[in-house]
Amino acid sequence: MLKNQNRLTPGAFVINLLEHFHQQLSGTKNTLAKQLLTKPWNTDVECLREHLPVALYKTFCILRKHVSSRLEHIQNKTVPLFHVGVQAVEMGVHAELPDGQSGFVDGNDRVWADHIWAQVVEDLGQEDISSQSLTEADRAAFVALYSVAHTCLFVMAGVVVPCGDDQRQQVMFERNSAILEAHKLYWFAHYWAHQSTLSDHALILGFLEKIQNTNNAFHDIVRSDSHEFNLLCDYFIDKFLSLHPDYMALMHAKDRVVMQDITERLRLILYIYLHSTKQQVSSGITASELLLNSMLPIYVREENLNKAGFPTEAIKSLLDDSRRHPVGDRFLENVGDGQLQVGNLSLKYALRKYCHAGLSTMNFRGDWFEQDYIANYVRDRIPSKRYRVFPGINDKSAKYDADVIIEDSRSHALLFCQIKHRTATLLPHLRDELKEYSSNGQILHGLEQLRNLRNQIREPGVLERVRQRIGERQLDSEMLAQRAGFLLIHNIENLDFCTSEGVAMYEWNTLRNLMKGQIGQVTKEKATAVSISDIELNLRNPGQVMEVILGWFNQQAYADHPTSPRHQWPLLLSSSLVFRVWRRLWVNGINFAPAGKLDFCFPLI
Repeated sequence: MLKNQNRLTPGAFVINLLEHFHQQLSGTKNTLAKQLLTKPWNTDVECLREHLPVALYKTFCILRKHVSSRLEHIQNKTVPLFHVGVQAVEMGVHAELPDGQSGFVDGNDRVWADHIWAQVVEDLGQEDISSQSLTEADRAAFVALYSVAHTCLFVMAGVVVPCGDDQRQQVMFERNSAILEAHKLYWFAHYWAHQSTLSDHALILGFLEKIQNTNNAFHDIVRSDSHEFNLLCDYFIDKFLSLHPDYMALMHAKDRVVMQDITERLRLILYIYLHSTKQQVSSGITASELLLNSMLPIYVREENLNKAGFPTEAIKSLLDDSRRHPVGDRFLENVGDGQLQVGNLSLKYALRKYCHAGLSTMNFRGDWFEQDYIANYVRDRIPSKRYRVFPGINDKSAKYDADVIIEDSRSHALLFCQIKHRTATLLPHLRDELKEYSSNGQILHGLEQLRNLRNQIREPGVLERVRQRIGERQLDSEMLAQRAGFLLIHNIENLDFCTSEGVAMYEWNTLRNLMKGQIGQVTKEKATAVSISDIELNLRNPGQVMEVILGWFNQQAYADHPTSPRHQWPLLLSSSLVFRVWRRLWVNGINFAPAGKLDFCFPLI
């Protein structure tokens, strides 16, 4: 059990776990963190030694040595005469269940294994090694190595701490209760991201059900330029690419031309994805399996795409783009005889990945996003009159800049906002999140400009500029400092509810829903939008937003549902991933004799 669980005090600014990682992993630790998260077999183990408990260090070295040896023999196509290696891995998630019992939770271990395996496949692809060429024992070894590598990172950052005697062969860890709120904010962001995914999935299934109830062929729905399909396209263009169709007329003329090509590409990808989902549902795949990307091999005939109105040139262009990506990132492949195999990618990832090139050529996209889209959206689409938008302020010599100022008339907060439209495609892996958070130039520059503004918020020049923008001559420096909040608005789902030295970071979809006073509530039974307009949200502080929303949900009937935050957060806190690695002596490729086992256990993050 956790001891001394710190509660959020009024006014406290809670940092996100990503900021904690960033603070703790500096210098040598930062270098080691990158090595541990990407191709951990290349980690500098001598440098790593001083940062880990002895037993964990030895476990990592054993697994790293085995994986490195296997990679060498795979690349050289040789078989060692003698070696001790991994035979199998037993893995499970142990948790305290809602009924008060403790035990292993079915399915959660598979989620972790799939999550880790996706990273293994990506890293092996960069080494020109097909993951399909690995034996079951090899796969087990990779999953074990990457899991222990993550544990090493958590220990170095102080996210988990050893419990018991670290000299024992069994390696066990528990959460660091001192940073529980940072962990909770990180979990909260991912919980609502998952709810958003469930909502999109429900929307797609509802669309397919409508088609099934008509007498039209599936491809005719698209070819006829149906209103329903166009609405679905507009929804995903806005949600995944942050390019709202209703505001495209405000784009620069050159960008509008590119936008037409992007829209056609998106329509093709969406149609193929709908076709794939339709086949999965027809074959009896459950909704949960679909969300885990547990797809059957899916094919679509090129002639059927032509029937839906997609020209051969557009299909060939998508095939060519797919071929340029690693195997795991390919959305469409020609397997001969007019058959095209559909890759196992999520819709969001596929759209952002395969529209990235077009987005990158839209040179005026950023100005449109901050000056035309967001400002006008708040004025036009936020139902209440609670929020008002004003032009931003900047001073190049003082190195501060706010693209817009949003006033919350209810709390009187003045939110100084930097706005960044990113074309990046992030996978939901910690390594991708940390890289974007810690290394992206656009994000870092925007944060620096906001921090500079915050540090100069009492300066007379800043006060005068704000007065001119919002038309409040009675505003003084002290009032401004008390009312000021600093937000970086972006379109990167993985960095939602993030923090950086007092600056709040929100993904645009989340922020606009919070301003509208609505949030999604999704269960296996239904997906609905719930109004939260009657609760106070301090957007300056993501931690307080989290606590208020969770407190509100705990009072609703939905709180008793197993998937509600009230159940999911305690379940995560009590969940640990338990590993047992069985090792064997191999002689000339033949399983010869047992060589002991390795046990370790760490909390799920």
